[in-house]
Amino acid sequence: MHAEALHHDRLALRLPVLATSVGIGRRAAAQFAEETGCDDATLWRVRLSVSEALSNVVLHAHAPEDAAQQHLVLLAESDETSCRITISDDGDGLRARADSPGMGLGLALIANSCDELALDTGRNGGTIVRMAFLR
Repeated sequence: MHAEALHHDRLALRLPVLATSVGIGRRAAAQFAEETGCDDATLWRVRLSVSEALSNVVLHAHAPEDAAQQHLVLLAESDETSCRITISDDGDGLRARADSPGMGLGLALIANSCDELALDTGRNGGTIVRMAFLR
């Protein structure tokens, strides 16, 4: 894991695409949100949304045999109006899969848990999930 706190209002993590990274990322994002003034209800929403987004990376971004050699990035920023969390990977991108190991509810849970959600494709492929939690 590579963690770097650039300022008290910004966090950057680079984690391997492994199941253990879901808990690490969730705890780091929740701690960041708490330290930057988010209330308990928002902390719950941050935990849920980040868990789902990170789980999606672990389950869907790479073929299982390739995942352990890949990384994801979690960035968090905060200001007086919101806490913003971005999770990105360099995987296969968003696509429908008949063999999906998930239940298909992750993005819906994220959309209902955060105040703003944007999904993008990275420059070199992969997926970028941008979430905002308003104060």
